[in-house]
Amino acid sequence: MLINVLLLVLGLGFIIKGGDWFVDSAIWMAKITKIPPFIIGATIVSLATTVPEVLVSVLATAQGSTDLALGNAIGSIIANIGLIMGISLFVAPPKTTSKDYIIKGLYMVGAALVLIFLSLDGELSKLQSIILWVLLIGFFVLNITTSQKQEDIEEVSFDKKYILLFILGAVSVVIGARLLVDNGVAIARALNISEAIIGLTIVAVGTSLPELVTTITALIKKNSNLSLGNIVGANIMNILLVIPASTLVSNGGLVMRMQTVRQDIPFSVLFMLIAMIPPLLFKRFFKWQGLLMLVTYGLYLLITVL
Repeated sequence: MLINVLLLVLGLGFIIKGGDWFVDSAIWMAKITKIPPFIIGATIVSLATTVPEVLVSVLATAQGSTDLALGNAIGSIIANIGLIMGISLFVAPPKTTSKDYIIKGLYMVGAALVLIFLSLDGELSKLQSIILWVLLIGFFVLNITTSQKQEDIEEVSFDKKYILLFILGAVSVVIGARLLVDNGVAIARALNISEAIIGLTIVAVGTSLPELVTTITALIKKNSNLSLGNIVGANIMNILLVIPASTLVSNGGLVMRMQTVRQDIPFSVLFMLIAMIPPLLFKRFFKWQGLLMLVTYGLYLLITVL
């Protein structure tokens, strides 16, 4: 148990340092390409910070632990909004909302509703997962076609250092997440906690730590748009990349617990609506919005554990 705790702390250290490198390189990419930070966050950063979820869910499915795989993917969506975006908005809510956030946020909600429709019978087949893959391709096409270069972004020169930092950051968060998840699960199982709850809580929060660290670092560096883009993009990746990737390695299809279909996925949509409705109505974010996310996340954990 002591070794598990020490390795867990080591994993957290890898994630924190890797996240710092990651945000520095992402901000540099936004400046040199003159692509808005939100788009960088929603694509490059979110794809890289979702790697831990992909690795954990695919490995868990291959080993027959589909509850853990699905709990990780859906739990990560809930943690990303309820905990991470909640912290971001409560600490420093942007005064305005961008068109990019509205478009990508609505795409996120739409993807979640498609997942609910496809999984009503408690199973996601390999054929059905193709629909999610198509939507993932559509998301990347949408980002490419809607991203407009900003001429007012600070001019920077090409620097290989940031390419290296991006790679080192990505590798560090993957190694750190793996150490944290493996040892977190070992500790939880020693305490006789069920696999589904482990996936929805410990594993989900563990694999979402790259997003959390990215958010905190982005807030410190006063780049909240990068943070929001990362969260929205990561949620879309969880729905359209992590879950169908797990389906591919499953035997026939991905069988879901009815609690996942009736409680966990609908809860993820509820969090998305909290994230989307105020910006749609008022064109800005609020501190109370972040507080509502945090309180709702606490209630969700209480309901899940009990």
